[in-house]
Amino acid sequence: MRRFAVVAVMAGLISFEAVVGAETDLVNAKMDAAGKPEERVTLLTEARGREAGFLESVEGKFKAGTITQADVHRAQSLLLATEIRLLRERGTQKAAAK
Repeated sequence: MRRFAVVAVMAGLISFEAVVGAETDLVNAKMDAAGKPEERVTLLTEARGREAGFLESVEGKFKAGTITQADVHRAQSLLLATEIRLLRERGTQKAAAK
C-alpha cells in the first residue's frame, strides 16, 4: 500500500476499509489488464510486498493502542488473500508451461 494511505488511515482521514478496498480494486484491475502470466505474477508479488509493509505498520499501531485488533486481522486477511492468489497464479503458469 502506498505510504500516504497508511498515514491517512492512522491519522483518521480515511477509513481502513476504504484503503483496503481501493488496494483490492487496483490489484484486480491490474490483473485484468495484464496480458501475460508473468505480468500477473509480478503484480501480485508487488502487491504482497506493499501489503506486508502495511501489515507491519498496522501491527505497530495496534501495539501503540491507536487501532483495533480487527484492523490487524483485516490487514492479515488482505495479505493472505494475495499470497493465495500468487500461489495459484504461479501454479497456473507452471501448468501452462508443461
